[in-house]
Amino acid sequence: METKQAGWEPELLDWVAACQSAYHIENTPGHRFGSLPGVLEANRADIVEYVRDLIASAGTETNAARDVLAERRRQIEVEGWTPEHDDEHGAGEMAAAAACYALNAAGCGCEVARNWPWDGSWWKPSTARRDLVKAAALILAEIERLDRAADDHQHP
Repeated sequence: METKQAGWEPELLDWVAACQSAYHIENTPGHRFGSLPGVLEANRADIVEYVRDLIASAGTETNAARDVLAERRRQIEVEGWTPEHDDEHGAGEMAAAAACYALNAAGCGCEVARNWPWDGSWWKPSTARRDLVKAAALILAEIERLDRAADDHQHP
């Protein structure tokens, strides 16, 4: 099945082909490419498929999804809420905080403050959209925490 290529996809595929060519001449005396892993040729199709999947998904990410991922990144990089920090909140605090932001976005703000799981100085409601972005990022953080906890139990 023929797929439409993004502007830079042919260049990337050419790079993969060049790597494969370099692998083929690796044993040629006087070559300039250095040693490449012997698995390059065997994995070329997988690499190309992976890159095509990345390219295909890049065009489908919405502004909302980008904003949620950017907020999660901000929480980690600016606020310092690293995965290790998040793992200390195993009693559902992040899910509760996400619910508070989502309820605030829905116009239920008066009751939300009583359910906020942390110190009131961390309650920073904004516009409905911004509150939903914060809620989604907190939900993502909680899901990631649950996944790490499950992995820890499966691999002691």
